[in-house]
Amino acid sequence: MPVPARIPGTRACVVVTRQGVKLYGNRAAFRSLAQFMSWIAASDPAEHFECHAKWHLASEEFLLRNGAPNVATLFTTDLVDHFAKESDDDPGFELTFMAAEEGDLDELFEHVPRGVLPEGWDRAEE
Repeated sequence: MPVPARIPGTRACVVVTRQGVKLYGNRAAFRSLAQFMSWIAASDPAEHFECHAKWHLASEEFLLRNGAPNVATLFTTDLVDHFAKESDDDPGFELTFMAAEEGDLDELFEHVPRGVLPEGWDRAEE
């Protein structure tokens, strides 16, 4: 299944606060997200299809010609130093949507009573 095409005019900003993560976007951003959610929903969960908001919503101009960003992330001052910083070698903080198999979800839900992922869990995902 091919990845959905980029929608021109997409603009979105991911905002991270202590209360949660919000994505603010224009209509094109939500049309793009809707395409990605449909693409993921139609996929085989074993394929673990993903939508990386900053990457998949980024414009061709930004990705290919290093134009102005059309997707950004902002943090409150108390959280800005708690997340990976964007650089040439690191995409930084990313909001990702991923299809998961029931077994994957079962493993995650084992940690719900503590409310904390096990040590090193995020390194296993790299």
